[in-house]
Amino acid sequence: MFRINFIFIVVVICSCTYTPSGDNFKQLQTDNLPLPIFNLHDIDSDTLNASPSINLEFDFTNEHRKIYATDIYLNNSLVKSINSGSSSLYLSTKNLETGYHKLKFLITVSSGTNSLADQGNLEVEQVFKTWTLVVDNDPATPVNITNVNYEVNLGALVVDWEKYSRINFGKYIIEGREVKNCPCGTYFQYVIEDQNSTSLKLPDYAGQEMEISVIVVASTSTDYVRGNDVNVDSSKIE
Repeated sequence: MFRINFIFIVVVICSCTYTPSGDNFKQLQTDNLPLPIFNLHDIDSDTLNASPSINLEFDFTNEHRKIYATDIYLNNSLVKSINSGSSSLYLSTKNLETGYHKLKFLITVSSGTNSLADQGNLEVEQVFKTWTLVVDNDPATPVNITNVNYEVNLGALVVDWEKYSRINFGKYIIEGREVKNCPCGTYFQYVIEDQNSTSLKLPDYAGQEMEISVIVVASTSTDYVRGNDVNVDSSKIE
């Protein structure tokens, strides 16, 4: 964390000269006064996943210093400015390039020395903290089915697939299509929005021949990609 001291000095021009000395001249001392605490609600990391957007609540407080302003910058461009230390921030990142971006909070606070200049809002300090935003706006990549088996104890066809590992996950669509009676219509579709989910039980499967695949839809667009097709028929039922 870095600190910049700003001291506003009023200069009076007169016919005599004066050399500051003794008890009437003291250097600004703020090192023993705590700086604002940077607090993003529910976030304890300096790196934030930000696809397709990010929504933050922040509360920067200090009981010894008055907070005059909070300026928020994304890649050195001002995106929000408020006259306090508490607010929220929503940013859409869909138009950013895939990669790393810098989010900086710059806070202007009083010196806290209780001097006349401090009481007149003429002594201020600025402190800042940065977070790294990770953005993934590239098209989705496919995941493949790893296993399809009918489990008698469950009375269901169980489909397992690879986990999608990127941060631009939107949803899985598990799709089964009829193989006979083509042109093939869709037999079923299941939408799963939990990225960690990699298995689905199909209790209504009755042995019909069909192809099953997993579709991944990215959170940053309506684009989707289909993984491998696995043929299933009554031979899967033991």
